Amino acid sequence: MGLSWDESVYVSQVSGHAPAAWFDPARARGVPLLVAPVALLTSSVAALRVYLAIASGLGLTLALWAWRTLRPAWVLGLAGVTFGGLWVAQYYGPQAMPDMGSALGCLAAVGCFARLVGVAAGRRARCGRARALAGVGSAWRW
Repeated sequence: MGLSWDESVYVSQVSGHAPAAWFDPARARGVPLLVAPVALLTSSVAALRVYLAIASGLGLTLALWAWRTLRPAWVLGLAGVTFGGLWVAQYYGPQAMPDMGSALGCLAAVGCFARLVGVAAGRRARCGRARALAGVGSAWRW
């Protein structure tokens, strides 16, 4: 699958292989940073898709990591397989679009917020409040 118009705009911001397209202020700023390592090295769409698919899988793992003291490991594994198997994750995961990053950032932010307020099935989370607050801030900014 080739690049869509929006993906072309995001990739052109950091690519040395094409002139930069007009970048509307409403566009996500993190996507060009995410695609920069591959876009600077090659103009291959296949390489970009593989890189973004790996980044999405890693992002899902890190987002679920925020929940590791709040839920049993088998629940997180099932959640990861279920979320990763959805058509929307399969479609947007390897695309240079902010949709998947926003979803994973929100998943991580809610997990860190649950740690912050101590929601763990009636017990306090084992994570420090400062680390949980830092996690909420950094995950939300994605």
